[in-house]
Amino acid sequence: MSRAAEAVRLDGKVASAAVVERLRAELATLPFVPRLQFVRVGEDPASASYVRSKERIAERVGVESSTVVLPEGVGTADVRALVERFNADEQVDGILVQLPLPGVDASEVLAAIDPAKDVDGLHPVNVGLLWGGGPAWRPPPRSASWPCLTITPYRWRASAPSWWAAPTWWASRWPRCSCSATPP
Repeated sequence: MSRAAEAVRLDGKVASAAVVERLRAELATLPFVPRLQFVRVGEDPASASYVRSKERIAERVGVESSTVVLPEGVGTADVRALVERFNADEQVDGILVQLPLPGVDASEVLAAIDPAKDVDGLHPVNVGLLWGGGPAWRPPPRSASWPCLTITPYRWRASAPSWWAAPTWWASRWPRCSCSATPP
């Protein structure tokens, strides 16, 4: 097998530790402690576990976070009102609404998030900027995955179109979402 065809094993723990250290150092230079607000509806075990994981990472990098869990059966208007309250709260720097939202119109709730506080980049303005190539928050899959690739000795190049530049729900539209590596 040629060297170019060999599989590359990526160590996510090494990449994660490097990213956490870099973020902790960057955030330590801020004149305030950033605050992240999670919103979750219902007790879906996967959603609860995912948010707990995000809370632990936030703590590791020096971000304050809190989670509001609304009961399943809550109305769209109630979730939207909570998001709007966090939009108006100057102490909240970022809002993350955990999907799915059982029984709630997720599109309406996501559209209610202040685009400047939209951690996942799912507000229609942020999605449009990203789609059009404008200045936008990069989606978490790209932000989380790229460091794993850059710690290898390989030089990586994303193909176009590529999920590195688009939200994952659009990536499924493209038959060629790939990345290539040049060996060291």
